[in-house]
Amino acid sequence: MKQILIAIVFVALTVLSANAQDQQARMEYEKTTELKGLTKIFVDTNGDTDSRNRIIKEFEKAKLTNVVLLDSADNAEIILLFLSGKDRRSTATIVNGTGAAGSYGLSTGKGIAFLPKQPNTMRVILSLDDEKTTWFDKKPAQRFAQEFIKLYKDTNSTKAK
Repeated sequence: MKQILIAIVFVALTVLSANAQDQQARMEYEKTTELKGLTKIFVDTNGDTDSRNRIIKEFEKAKLTNVVLLDSADNAEIILLFLSGKDRRSTATIVNGTGAAGSYGLSTGKGIAFLPKQPNTMRVILSLDDEKTTWFDKKPAQRFAQEFIKLYKDTNSTKAK
């Protein structure tokens, strides 16, 4: 999970530094009220089309008619940055003096929603660190999208149609 966090920060800072090569990128933390009236959203999953499609599907289900999902970060008012990964967990059981050990894989993800401010400032409004631990859990990308959509609706008093 630490690798995912490092990768997310690297990608976010790379996006921001593209516009301002000479200045050091910085993070700020934003109040959710800054989402009010913003409609142009770019979903960046660093090439992971499965996670991107899951996030976009959640927006389609939410039927936010005023939201425009962009194909690039140019002109984006909000950027949803999500990176997924896999993790292994070890298990061990001892019953009546006999033991068994094993491991299992789980899906992990880290998402950050931020407002790209000029020249190179990232104003974070939501951060989610998640893992899918059971077969019935939602994928981390899906939960990240749902958390952002809930926050967006609450801030903009938007009702699904």
